[in-house]
Amino acid sequence: MKRAFLAALLMGVAWPCHAATIKVEGNKILIIGTIDAGDYEVFENKVKRFSGPMMIYLHSKGGMTTPALKIGRFIRQRGWDTHVEFICNSSCALIWLAGESRFRTETAQIGLHAASDARTGTADYAANQTIAEYLVGLGYGVQMLKFSRAAPPDGMAYLSIDDAKRVGIAVTVVPPAIPKQAFGNVNLDRKPTVPKVVTAPPSFKPDPKLVDGMQEVAERMRQRFSTAPETEARPTTPQQPWVLKPTDVQK
Repeated sequence: MKRAFLAALLMGVAWPCHAATIKVEGNKILIIGTIDAGDYEVFENKVKRFSGPMMIYLHSKGGMTTPALKIGRFIRQRGWDTHVEFICNSSCALIWLAGESRFRTETAQIGLHAASDARTGTADYAANQTIAEYLVGLGYGVQMLKFSRAAPPDGMAYLSIDDAKRVGIAVTVVPPAIPKQAFGNVNLDRKPTVPKVVTAPPSFKPDPKLVDGMQEVAERMRQRFSTAPETEARPTTPQQPWVLKPTDVQK
């Protein structure tokens, strides 16, 4: 069975030197490698025609936050499940959290940390607020929000099975079923592409209405997160057991 699954995953796979590899095999979607700008558009283009149950296999050490959150929201809207066999850190873990049901092996490494500015490496307040809103939208509570930023940008807080229970994440632990070579010889340590910065000329003056509008939005966000009660998380109970059938992987 493992050989059949490996053959199905490797068939026709091309490993790019940039961006994540996104591959569809039957009812399985693989996201492998560094998540980069443009990956959401690639993901959407490849999977938008599917409406039935799908399992998202994740194998990545992270990457850019914005495309990861877009992918995560798409997965949750479709009610698809997510699975980590070996490793899924940073923005990859944010995608995993979006699964309607979340699967992992006992030895899988799923790590989170505070978001950082890609250029400076320092904590990015705006990005962390965006991640908090994303997690709240997925139904997670304050304990999960705190865990997501417990480690600094240059650290990693690994989510154990006990941690998942404590912060309100329903997880199904499954036995290993995928050989590591199924994910290819991809460089998981590649850094995402940093967008170029366009500097405004000294004479540039922003529209006062735009500045006022941004200040109003910032104030609303500040009030929302400073006054929100610490409600318990709303875990999602897995809807179906882990089953790997030969008919799922043989073509």
